[in-house]
Amino acid sequence: MRRLLGFFAATTLAALPFFTACIHKSDNGPCDGKAEGATCRLCASDDPGCVETMEVKTCSASGVCGAHADAGKVDRRNDGFPWVIDEGGGFCLSWMGVGDAPDGGQWVGTGSGLYALDTRDPDLPFPFVRPTLSGGAVRAMTTLGDRTFVAFADPVVVEYLRGGGKAPLERGSSTPLALSDDGCLGARVDDKLMVRAPGEAAPREAPLPRPPNGFRVEVAAAVGLSNALLVRTYRGKDGVIGSLARVSCPGLEVTEVATGGSLSTLVSLQRDARGRLWGIDRVSSGATDQTWRVVRSADEGKTWAPAPLPEGFQASKYALRGDWVVAAAPKLEAIAISKDGGESFTVEPITTYSSVKGMDTFSVYVSSDGLVAIGGNCNYLVHRRAKLTR
Repeated sequence: MRRLLGFFAATTLAALPFFTACIHKSDNGPCDGKAEGATCRLCASDDPGCVETMEVKTCSASGVCGAHADAGKVDRRNDGFPWVIDEGGGFCLSWMGVGDAPDGGQWVGTGSGLYALDTRDPDLPFPFVRPTLSGGAVRAMTTLGDRTFVAFADPVVVEYLRGGGKAPLERGSSTPLALSDDGCLGARVDDKLMVRAPGEAAPREAPLPRPPNGFRVEVAAAVGLSNALLVRTYRGKDGVIGSLARVSCPGLEVTEVATGGSLSTLVSLQRDARGRLWGIDRVSSGATDQTWRVVRSADEGKTWAPAPLPEGFQASKYALRGDWVVAAAPKLEAIAISKDGGESFTVEPITTYSSVKGMDTFSVYVSSDGLVAIGGNCNYLVHRRAKLTR
């Protein structure tokens, strides 16, 4: 992987907050009153039980003590720009995106593997640090409730557990994934939706409607409801191209909620804190022209309406977190931000020291404390310097 800011690759695991056991316990922080580049230590001088790691630690511009790269060679190209470029270049067809780590913090999935993301200093590019995790190219990262899933290119989906364990799903599993409030987990396996209810040793196939002529069913999107899963499928050649079906759990009874061609491009289903469903709808107006819009439903998928984004703003990816809604344009050009659950939005350009507007948007992420990060093709990751406020 070609590094845009290669010196950050040298950051060690000891620099991450959840890998460092010792914390400076004095009233003042280790960088209090010190200039950028001054040496510091994480262990308090009066703590004999704290073992200081070997790396030379310095104070960053924002007062963070850590094993930064040579302070005299800190790349300041991001200074003064509201968005920071973390990474870029190479692997132009690989996925890039940020997700919640099971024990707190963030991970980032790339075409070369899964990394921990050191987000302590938002004024500097986030260093990628490879944790002791197996897996190759990442295709998606999904947080369902408090559970963390990573989809690899094999294909296989692995649930990463708190404390360092992991539990692979059935071989061949891939996204979409969905988790109901009562704990039923659904995952796509080939052209099937496999559902595992709490306490069951193995998943069962949901009996989704299939065309009578033997054509395949594509499981294109899924989202968890209170006691069921809602699944969007694509069925060709039988007059029903798009279908939304409710799959009860644990009974796996299937009820079609809506059908028709208008559902054939509905993807990226999520449910917000108010119980409404959200999705992305893509409308094609020619061989290459496409219009992307964010839609939502207040009746569990029976009817859909566009979200009140500013006129003319298209979004191909979005993220929900509490009352925050962040919708990203199809290119790394702009985002629309809502702080009131999606009732009103403001558009903000993605302004960086080097243009990223030609990059396709692959993912958008917002953390519980307001960090916004967007992944694009050619291994680009950018983050918003200022965190969202409530």
